[in-house]
Formats: sequence, structure tokens, C-alpha cells
Amino acid sequence: MTETTLINKVYDIAKCYDPDVDDSTSFQDIVQLLELMKTKALKYEILESAFKKPEPQLPRIHQCDI
Repeated sequence: MTETTLINKVYDIAKCYDPDVDDSTSFQDIVQLLELMKTKALKYEILESAFKKPEPQLPRIHQCDI
């Protein structure tokens, strides 16, 4: 992957998240936007895991020796 391809992909990702991003948006603004996206994704992941139902567990049946 070339440097230009990487930059174009990063801008495409940023444009999908924020439609106001265009070719005049600075690299610093793009990096801040990517950091915001990462932070929100981590918060969503934490929130999602808090509401997940636990996997159902089968009851354990103990057998007694008679």
C-alpha cells in the first residue's frame, strides 16, 4: 500500500463518519476525528457488554452414591 492510498483510505473512513470532512481538512483534524471514533467505539463496546445476557448454564446434577 502506498502512502497516497493510505491517506485516501483514512480520508474515506473519516468522510463516512463526518460528512463535513473534505480535502481541505487538516491531518490533525483527521487524527482527532479518528481518536474520537476510537473512544466512542470503546464506550459502545463497554456499554454493549454490560447489557449482554450471560450464556445459559446447564444445572449441575450431583449423583449420590447409595
